[in-house]
Amino acid sequence: MGFERVALGRTGFLVTRLGIASGYGTDDAMVEEAVSHGVNYLYWGAWRSKRMAKGIKKVARMNREDLIIVAHSMARMRHIGDHVYKNESPLKAQLKSIRSINWRIK
Repeated sequence: MGFERVALGRTGFLVTRLGIASGYGTDDAMVEEAVSHGVNYLYWGAWRSKRMAKGIKKVARMNREDLIIVAHSMARMRHIGDHVYKNESPLKAQLKSIRSINWRIK
């Protein structure tokens, strides 16, 4: 089973019309199941969870080049998901959160 893919704006990236987001308790098993059904758009939102990060790590090991992983930025906030960053710039806090899953930033 797969989902139709469409261009993401003018980026040239092809994404499924249906994605999966980090809200509502999304965990690693949910991410794996969505990707196994062809979903390639993963939205790791402002309230990032370690459980979804675990799922992203697992599926990225298998087919990173096919995934579009979006990291929402709440640049004015110091509390991000399971993390609280004190005395750091908002950008530095965001990058630290992304690197917590060993994500390569292109």
